[in-house]
Amino acid sequence: MTKLLDSKFAVVTGGGSGIGRAVCQRFAQNGARVIVVDIDGRKAKETCATLQKERPDAHAAFTCDVSKRAQVEKLKEYSRERWIRAPNVTKALTELALADEVSQSIINISSIVGKSAELARKRIRVNTVLPGFVNTPLTADLPREERQKLCDAIPMGRLATPAEIADAVLFFASDMSQYVTGATLEVTGGFDM
Repeated sequence: MTKLLDSKFAVVTGGGSGIGRAVCQRFAQNGARVIVVDIDGRKAKETCATLQKERPDAHAAFTCDVSKRAQVEKLKEYSRERWIRAPNVTKALTELALADEVSQSIINISSIVGKSAELARKRIRVNTVLPGFVNTPLTADLPREERQKLCDAIPMGRLATPAEIADAVLFFASDMSQYVTGATLEVTGGFDM
């Protein structure tokens, strides 16, 4: 059975925990080979270990602060050495995507996208996922009363799971969205509608 991301390569920044980890897991489950990138190398390796249970040599961990250009350059070099090209990249790796002539996708989590029209001519789709409140380590530390107030304000009555956000990212990374660019998908459980 063909998976949504068979024969695709993904570079996922922030892959060490929370939504990023869920995206890595969802991509791997759907056939992608993943480079897990995180500023915390230990967390990147932990995520990578969860991916390698089924395909031990298909994934890799890489420590990188994407706000540092020199580190992003090293990541680009590593990606090329590891797999020649990486079609599914996050916003920090736009230049890597521009270097190749294959259909590619950039999915931003909670940021404004201004490059979608320019990059569409190069067969690179740029889309944004805007998550609402998600059950991650960041929200886990909220006092119980605050978490309940959040849940009460969300029409679906609960926080999203990282896997639910990852499903939205998976849609944009797959060929199911091959004619979608410049789109923003709110995954909020109806919050702020």
